[in-house]
Amino acid sequence: MRALQVELEAAQKAASGVPFVRTIVRTAIRGLTHWRPAQAYSGSEPDDQHDAVADGDFLYRCRVRAGTPQFERGLSGSWTPMNAQTDSNVIGMDAIGDARVAVVYNRGAAVYFRESTNQGLTFGAETLVVSTGATPNAIAVAYKNSSGDLAILWEDAATLKRVRRTGGSFGSTASWTQSANSINGLDAVYFSDFLIALTGTDANGRPTVWTLMLGDGAVLGTDTWGRFFVLSQAEADEQVTFQAPFVHPIETYRLTFVEKFSGSPNYTRTYWTVLHAGVTYSPGDWEWMDPAPLDNTTAYGYALAQEPGSPLTAFWARPGRVLKEDLPSSTLDMSADLLEARIDELDGLEQRAELVFDNASGQYAGPPDPIRLHRDVDIGLGYGALYSRPPRQSITGWEFRREGGRSLFVLHTQGAAYWLARSRPRTTIVHSSVAADDITRKAAARAGILLFGAGTSSRAQNFNMEWVIHSHQSSLQALEAIGAQMPDLFLSQGGGFSISIHEPKVTDATDYDFDSEGHPVYESRTRDEGADSFAEILAVGAVGQAFDFTRLDHDRPLEARRRDPHATLVADADAHASARLR
Repeated sequence: MRALQVELEAAQKAASGVPFVRTIVRTAIRGLTHWRPAQAYSGSEPDDQHDAVADGDFLYRCRVRAGTPQFERGLSGSWTPMNAQTDSNVIGMDAIGDARVAVVYNRGAAVYFRESTNQGLTFGAETLVVSTGATPNAIAVAYKNSSGDLAILWEDAATLKRVRRTGGSFGSTASWTQSANSINGLDAVYFSDFLIALTGTDANGRPTVWTLMLGDGAVLGTDTWGRFFVLSQAEADEQVTFQAPFVHPIETYRLTFVEKFSGSPNYTRTYWTVLHAGVTYSPGDWEWMDPAPLDNTTAYGYALAQEPGSPLTAFWARPGRVLKEDLPSSTLDMSADLLEARIDELDGLEQRAELVFDNASGQYAGPPDPIRLHRDVDIGLGYGALYSRPPRQSITGWEFRREGGRSLFVLHTQGAAYWLARSRPRTTIVHSSVAADDITRKAAARAGILLFGAGTSSRAQNFNMEWVIHSHQSSLQALEAIGAQMPDLFLSQGGGFSISIHEPKVTDATDYDFDSEGHPVYESRTRDEGADSFAEILAVGAVGQAFDFTRLDHDRPLEARRRDPHATLVADADAHASARLR
């Protein structure tokens, strides 16, 4: 049991005290800012290959119009040709330090580069960087620092290549160490390493969105190519094409791409996805949130850009439209109006609450912002300013009531299980020789939930599994099924949307506590509906058993019998069985 705060302990021990439930609604969903941009520019420009980037003063955009690369500074709608030629088909750009702006594009089978050092007022001469073996299908550029060091990446005959500029000079080209059947889209951004997003088809012809790193000494060694990781994938016979990926670190890593379906009825749709804050870019296959659709049907999608500052300003941009928002961080403290709170924690994954507020003044009519479906609700249990945090929950609905002459506003909320149950992959996911805790982490990540180890069992970490998750199965079902193979428990953490994996031990404290700033709940009700008193694990060539004879109480046992295809030793099977009774 963790020690209490001195002040909170004193409040607990006082002869009298009024419990206080803190309830705050945040402009966030699953711990990340809820981004709802508004239109900042609308023009008649047709859909073209394009890119966008921002610095502290301007949004810069570029496009290829009828084979000519063009540039725009600010939302003027006035595009300046980068040359007088008509032999370009791909383009990319980056900016840094409220000074440099770089534009790269092809001219036939060659890569060209132009740079401004005065925020796009003027550009240096067009520079031939490298001749390519074929006309590139995709190109990108990313600055490393304000001195102008950068990397240019492009597709060349289904191979990804790069060239770096250091100290003002371009070096030699190098090819990646991966392979693909085709590459049709590419974007890159620098964040300690070069972070890359790709679209195309894999060696089996499956349309795929990938993430990849080119190391610069942070996560990977300099000029070391990382592994290819699948973000989204379709089957080879699905008549689907993925294209136009864009990636940018806005609060966390965000990525957009386009999905085109050529069947009947055909469609073109932009999707967005995100990594949970704090997760390393390109952490593994299937570890981005399930992509969500955007109201955009253009073939080249939305580029992502960020204007640094406070508040943080973000953009979705294409030639004919720009959406903009100053990312909000507003909150609404409803604690003073709370009349009644029922908070149920059914297990480590599922929590729900009904929060009843006084609405006598009509202050919750509408309801007001930031109260919206799925927004985060922070709950604190304690006395006045002293409180602990149960797991954060999401708004799943609300209602207005009239009871006994009172006007009431009621929020309904749920925890992590709400999102896990709604996450299903678009295609079958096959995990080959992957540790159980890795599989659960990936399943939670696709629901937008961070899952981490906190005293995880050795079996969860070290036994590699063959596991298939079908498109009709939710992440919640995956966690529950894999959890049945492990002695570990899942536990939602206080203060945010995250889940820990923990192997219960006989030495663990039995008192319930929320987190390090917490205290035992003011009032609790414990209901005993009976629990397993006999566990049997059918392992490979071994059987493990455990009994709780006190709980059994000379009656027929409630049994927990499971197969463990990974354990081969009696000691491991016995340990698994014992853990099932904790």
